[in-house]
Amino acid sequence: MQAMLAASEFMLQEVIEIYKQAGLWEDTLLIYASDNGAPDETYHSNYPLAGFKKSLFEGAIRTPAFLYSPSYKILPHRGETDCYVHITDWYSTLVGVSRSPNASDEGHGHLDSIDQSRFLLRGNADWSCPRKEFLVHIDPVSKVAGYVKDQYKLLTGYYANTTAVSSAHCSNSTTVALNVSGIDLHHILLYNIILDPLETTDISAERPDEVNVLMTALLSFCDEETLLQCSIADAGDSRPNSEVAFVIPWVELETGERIDWF
Repeated sequence: MQAMLAASEFMLQEVIEIYKQAGLWEDTLLIYASDNGAPDETYHSNYPLAGFKKSLFEGAIRTPAFLYSPSYKILPHRGETDCYVHITDWYSTLVGVSRSPNASDEGHGHLDSIDQSRFLLRGNADWSCPRKEFLVHIDPVSKVAGYVKDQYKLLTGYYANTTAVSSAHCSNSTTVALNVSGIDLHHILLYNIILDPLETTDISAERPDEVNVLMTALLSFCDEETLLQCSIADAGDSRPNSEVAFVIPWVELETGERIDWF
């Protein structure tokens, strides 16, 4: 892990040096973000967060990120925030940073992406967090799902431990409908992830109203027309393609062997 971090720092240093030599560094906003938490407990730790990669616990999905610019004109506010920034938000945020004509909702309001550029760059204590909630995951094969709203996280499905795998594993040529039958309503957990980041205390029995609110939001994503497809036909060199939105896992068509990208 230390070697990977060292390599990452070296690569970032090289990129910054290239920008400096090109005279672009003073006009650059650097965004550095991780994709997921540590993969397992053998040599890693996500403490004080629970769980590891491939789970829906905070240790898998809550990761650090930072913004930096040498120019206070670009980044006048320097500080910290605990507000949610979903990975989908980076698109609209970068469009907003660029001051593109498409930076308004009129340009890309159909996307599940929030422009957080004003909040992240200007940082005003009077502004509330732009994103209040987000879908964590729905897996209609193993029937686990998660949704976050404010300080609460709802998890459904069977979680034997904090490393429960949440990635769909289905047989070749199978198509699974993403509907309410893909949600396990018999196993429900609710955590206050702000006060309990280790997700040790299930408060679903104490907060039935919160469970109903988050469950309603979660089920709104269950669309009969949305399919999880386990293998698809070759479309040039592009997989997945415009016809298939979800492909988990991928299958190497030439050999028939499954490629586990997780």
